[in-house]
Amino acid sequence: MNLRDQLLKAGRALGERWRSLPAGRKAVAVLAGAGILASLIYLGGLIFTPRYAVLFSNLQAAEAGTIAGKLQQMKVPYRLADQGQTIEVPENEVYNVRIELASDGTLQNTDSGWSLFDQNKFGMTDFEQQVDYQRALQTELRNTIVQMNGVQDAVVNLVIPQKSVFLQNTGTASASVLLKLQPGTSLTPDQVQGVVDLVL
Repeated sequence: MNLRDQLLKAGRALGERWRSLPAGRKAVAVLAGAGILASLIYLGGLIFTPRYAVLFSNLQAAEAGTIAGKLQQMKVPYRLADQGQTIEVPENEVYNVRIELASDGTLQNTDSGWSLFDQNKFGMTDFEQQVDYQRALQTELRNTIVQMNGVQDAVVNLVIPQKSVFLQNTGTASASVLLKLQPGTSLTPDQVQGVVDLVL
């Protein structure tokens, strides 16, 4: 008996076995099969659906519209959160998208929405929250800038004056960026402006 005949015989045996089952057991088998199929579909969705991360937050409506329009042109999937004030993109594209938007001037007229971190941590003083936020922001900026073509490493230092009820003028925020370029490369004016737009 060849393989084809064996498969046909096995199929007929299964069919006869199924027909001989009581209606109740058939219903249980169908429900169990449907449950397994639904579980597989759900797990497949979790595996193949990309994880989203914050690209920019605390955006004005006009800023969100400008960035969303550019993302559509770039064919980058995105979604809005916080009533349109936050834009999220696939997690593995966050830094590349940021540097692309900065390099082409999209961020030039926006506030960049760099409020990516929760500063209200229970048990921390205002000063500790400020330091923690500043360090996280410097790291986030550095991780974005090193995605730029030709940049091997970067150091970002921010000076963010702490608000005080006792001082009328606490100074303005400033930033310094030190870049280590890959051998034989240099930045274009657009890339330089992109870095400026990111940190200002």
